[in-house]
Amino acid sequence: MADDQFSTAEDEMKLWFVFYRTAYAIKRNRERELSKYGVTWIQAAVLLAIQKAEEPPTPTEIARRLFRQVHTISELLKRMENQNLVKRVKDLKKKNVIRILLTSEGKKILAKTHQTQVVHEIFSVLPKEKQKILLESMIPLYNKSVEALNLSYTESLPDFLIM
Repeated sequence: MADDQFSTAEDEMKLWFVFYRTAYAIKRNRERELSKYGVTWIQAAVLLAIQKAEEPPTPTEIARRLFRQVHTISELLKRMENQNLVKRVKDLKKKNVIRILLTSEGKKILAKTHQTQVVHEIFSVLPKEKQKILLESMIPLYNKSVEALNLSYTESLPDFLIM
């Protein structure tokens, strides 16, 4: 099939379906790997978002970064606080604002979650140059998807994910 013929709705649906199933399968493999540390992939993502924030983030900031509802992240943070992974603290300047900090246990778990084998094994089927092309191709798709959501805020991919 010529490149200019890969534009039918059926082809786009095939592409979307393969993309979705691939992402889901990688996520399931990652969940299995993270279960060794007693965390889910979303908990690992929250830990990373907290670590990479310039200042301790609020639950709203974490929710926006991870494309989750604030109430969903708030409930997750309560569970993570019970697991001693994070700590809620009042903002020193704005008393009605809560900020989220990593505990020493959260930092230990985060360090362990970076030692991923499954993601490396899966992506190793692509040469580094194709991985780079895939990343470069995904960024405009992500940006267009975010634009189509008409969110009241704009959330670009965090720099630490695309550098």
